Amino acid sequence: GQIENPTDKTVSIIQGREKIKEMTLDQDGKFIDTLKIENGYYNLDHGQEIAYLYLEQGDNIKVTLNTKEFDETITFTGVGSENNTYLAKRVLFVENSYFDFA
Repeated sequence: GQIENPTDKTVSIIQGREKIKEMTLDQDGKFIDTLKIENGYYNLDHGQEIAYLYLEQGDNIKVTLNTKEFDETITFTGVGSENNTYLAKRVLFVENSYFDFA
């Protein structure tokens, strides 16, 4: 993956309260790793931001985002990206659905 304007030196994969993997960003904000995990829901954590993930064995996903507009810019490509694209769009839909009744 690649993070533009990183706010931290690492990105983590978390399941529940357990940190599964912490990856260090290189000087260009890129990270890469192979995860040995069970199929299921995870979070991608960077700084104060979190993205929801659904990961399965055999997935080969690339994630890109800009921290200045985290939810608006996060994209997933590759094998397994469809589920994660749906989750990202759902987060934006929910965020934009809140009304100010005042």
